[in-house]
Amino acid sequence: MARHIRIGLRVRALRRAKGLTQAELAERADRSNEAISGLERGKYSPSLETVLAIARALDSPLAELMGEDNADSPKRARLMGELTAAARALPDGDLETAVELVTALGRRRRR
Repeated sequence: MARHIRIGLRVRALRRAKGLTQAELAERADRSNEAISGLERGKYSPSLETVLAIARALDSPLAELMGEDNADSPKRARLMGELTAAARALPDGDLETAVELVTALGRRRRR
């Protein structure tokens, strides 16, 4: 799968996980609705400036959009976006518990 298609799929998954419409993301990123739609559908390869604007608008690390975290599947990108969105809503104590749980799951997978 081409890199720009993977980026588009990640943008769509993260946008949906955050409950944003394409129009809302376009406004936040100072891009057109058509640009966001085309990006999500893999119609074009976005410029670095556009990817940076979208990452800021989604409050997501650039690496998450670029796939540097090995999130090559749309499912993984969607799940990471949902996990991040859910974590933001937690109070500090619950967030600490969630980090411990995810860390324990990671250790279990490495065994």
